[in-house]
Amino acid sequence: MKKLIFLFLMLIVLAPAQAQLEWAPVGAKYYHSIANFMGSSGNSPYSVHVSEVIGDTVVGGKNCRILMTISPACNDGFPIQFTYEEEGRVYFYDTFNEAFNLLYDFNKGPGESWSVPICFSDFHCERDSIMVLVDSVTHTPVNGLELRTQHVSIDMPDFAPGAYPHGKIYQGIGNAPVLYFYFGACALTVDFFIHTFNCYESPTHGIFNFVGGQPCGVYTAAGEAQAAVEQLRLYPNPAREWLNVELPEGGRGQLALYDAQGRLLKTQYLDAVPEVWPLEVSALPAGMYLLLYRSEGGAAAVGRFVRE
Repeated sequence: MKKLIFLFLMLIVLAPAQAQLEWAPVGAKYYHSIANFMGSSGNSPYSVHVSEVIGDTVVGGKNCRILMTISPACNDGFPIQFTYEEEGRVYFYDTFNEAFNLLYDFNKGPGESWSVPICFSDFHCERDSIMVLVDSVTHTPVNGLELRTQHVSIDMPDFAPGAYPHGKIYQGIGNAPVLYFYFGACALTVDFFIHTFNCYESPTHGIFNFVGGQPCGVYTAAGEAQAAVEQLRLYPNPAREWLNVELPEGGRGQLALYDAQGRLLKTQYLDAVPEVWPLEVSALPAGMYLLLYRSEGGAAAVGRFVRE
């Protein structure tokens, strides 16, 4: 009997644990396909929407990660978001209302649900939230891990009961098209809609490919991969009056300046300027700022600086 008990305890100790991925580590990338319903005949109506975790900061007393999105649906500015995870629940920051809202609840099981706000800023909505309903929970084997997977239905306006959109939410990763990081993020219009979660790229566990072996940056044969996000060289840093910005492609593109709360402060369009652009920061209050650059060719770069 003692031998049996010993063997049982050894099996428990040696059994592979259900690994939990850290939510949004710096360097992680999320690849989604965007369906462009206005796509021209003969061209793929799909392109790739990439979000990358580019750093961390403190917002509202919470230790947050900073997400930047590159997408054909984002023609103006650089959509950035702040997120944190606490006890299996993922929250995103609503800069308009200056409050965190629940996005994912990895703890929920079959028959349980949670609410996600969808009406914020100056949007006009038929309702102020949607309901996420967990139909079942399974485990998805990827990269040697068993990802707890919530199979969900989304109770949305304009859908009859029983005909709700469906999706999967992977623990530590997220997903479900309508829950793509925060409903309305990146000002998606009627012409664009999140279609498929292609891949998740982990800085510690490699690439999780959810589209049958196709490259993360390609949804169809006509798709194109997005450019990687570079780091801007900013100096002096900290800065007092002027900040020099080294531009990766000679400065033909757009700069966007954000404060530590994610508010867009300034947009500067650059045309035929030197490789180093002087940015006046003397009027800014002391604190940390985020500077994002997108070239005319679509390349992106990001940098943080401190105003003394």
